[in-house]
Amino acid sequence: MSVNSLELTARTMLFTRPIAGLDDFVEHPDDALVDVVEQPERAAAVWRERRAALPGWSDGALLLGYNARPLIDLTMWDAVWPLWSYLITVVEEYLDNGRGECSFPHQAVDVALFDRGGETFILIGDRQLDVHRDSFIDQLLAAAHDFFEWVAECTDDDPSEELTQIADLQQRRSAE
Repeated sequence: MSVNSLELTARTMLFTRPIAGLDDFVEHPDDALVDVVEQPERAAAVWRERRAALPGWSDGALLLGYNARPLIDLTMWDAVWPLWSYLITVVEEYLDNGRGECSFPHQAVDVALFDRGGETFILIGDRQLDVHRDSFIDQLLAAAHDFFEWVAECTDDDPSEELTQIADLQQRRSAE
């Protein structure tokens, strides 16, 4: 399989209404979630409305897959802003130390990016995949950048810290 066919897919969606549990949205996610890429204006309106009532709110779902295999699905819903931030830090720790780790902000789901036996692995919850190191990291950083660019362009919030961290990591990667 060529490196070019190893694709990371990422969708960031926000809850359009309060959610009590998984049953509230898993069977009919379109009724409860709005995609920040597919409907950026509607997502921004939901973001502003929900954050006005609950400062810091960013509840939703980050769907992440690699090579057509799911890493994060709807059952792992959480606060998407801190989750993206944590994933960026996992990459940074991995590049610094050979291993990056975090847990989801509000769920008992662990994340690790590490090397073993000459291969790179991502572990999210009980899902472990071997990944092509360079393409996975580059695509994850690009997806995180897309989310935080949406925050910067469509909301009143300031993700400059995250965007700077991403830019620094991308520059570091291009120098490798």
